[in-house]
Amino acid sequence: MNNSFRIHAVSLPELYRLAAERFDSLPAFATRQRDSSWTPLSFRELYGRGRAIGEGLIELGLDAQEPIGLFSDNRVQWMLADVGIQLTGAVTTPRGVDLTDE
Repeated sequence: MNNSFRIHAVSLPELYRLAAERFDSLPAFATRQRDSSWTPLSFRELYGRGRAIGEGLIELGLDAQEPIGLFSDNRVQWMLADVGIQLTGAVTTPRGVDLTDE
């Protein structure tokens, strides 16, 4: 196994930070657009945007280990919000919005 992809971290926030430092502009994932093209989001962008969301949540009063509900369609904003929540030390309780009346 190629060890150049291994990151040793003691927490999720540290893992995201180290991945941003190591993989910088490489794509963490990509989002398909309406025209079928793909827009990548780098490890650096993922960490930076997640951190901004996390800082905002802390300013709003979110505490570490506090559960926070996350309702969303499957989209990049869900991933960014989830990363932001993880970076605060809070606990994500995700739920898709594809519920039916049954």
